[in-house]
Amino acid sequence: GGLKALAITVGGNDTCTCNLTDHVAIGALNLIDMIHQEVEKSNTFRICETAQDLEDCYKNEKIGLIFTSEGGRMLEALPDEDDMSLVRTFYRLGLRQVGVVSPARTRAADGPGDVLAHAGLTTYGIKLIKELNRLGIVIDTAHMTDPGFYDILDITNKPIIDSHTCCKSIVDCGRNLSDERIKAIASTGGVIGLTTLKSFIKGSEYHESGSFVGVDDLMKHVAHVADLVGVEHIALGTDNDEYPLVRNIHRAWSPYPGSLEGLEMGVPTGNMIIDDLHSYDTYYLFPDALVRYGFSDDEIKKILGGNMMRVYRQVFSK
Repeated sequence: GGLKALAITVGGNDTCTCNLTDHVAIGALNLIDMIHQEVEKSNTFRICETAQDLEDCYKNEKIGLIFTSEGGRMLEALPDEDDMSLVRTFYRLGLRQVGVVSPARTRAADGPGDVLAHAGLTTYGIKLIKELNRLGIVIDTAHMTDPGFYDILDITNKPIIDSHTCCKSIVDCGRNLSDERIKAIASTGGVIGLTTLKSFIKGSEYHESGSFVGVDDLMKHVAHVADLVGVEHIALGTDNDEYPLVRNIHRAWSPYPGSLEGLEMGVPTGNMIIDDLHSYDTYYLFPDALVRYGFSDDEIKKILGGNMMRVYRQVFSK
């Protein structure tokens, strides 16, 4: 598919992001070890800790890997203490992008499963955001409720991102971003990663029905963000898990099929990823669509990586 870099999840809040264990920090360490073994055995990948590492990968025809978390529970150390030791330890192991929450509540803030609490950042969460800024770790506001999101906006001194979402004005699903939040992310110099999930792009009924959803449907969201804040704030944030969902349901939802902590999902019966971008080797269809929709070469380069590289240079260039 021509990909030169992947933001790869090495842990988070729950078993499906932490190698199928409830011991989330240990599961994250397992995943980091697996990736290191792959890097050592192959001649394909490089773990990137700086923006310069990513640029070197591009020059040397390697695929760069950026370690990310989907949820901050793996970073929580001793209970009832605002302990940042695991944050610093995972940073030393290469973690460079942190989603503060996933569907459920963490010690830092609430996910959408707790939206009725109307809660923002906790005292620990405030300290976490400041430490992520200090270390040089990208803050990912995916899954954030509005109160927590705007608390982060008040505290951060670096660009923020939402790594996988679409536009609420087109599809009013709970995880999609309002125009106000899109503008707020752009005001930090940040980036919105547009996802390839059918339910976000066209509606939750589409992955259940098996109805075709394709890259042209995604382009409506690309065009909306471009019109609202400019192409400088768009990236591709696929959320693609690259496995047959139904046959591996235990790897997709936990602690039991149909449930992800904080949310009751039901058991999906169809592919959640849009039909023509379901595999990395078809990703060339995305730049093809950008050409068809009239974006210039310079704009396409920004969307395909230039915008995220700008954020990475600003946040972890050292």
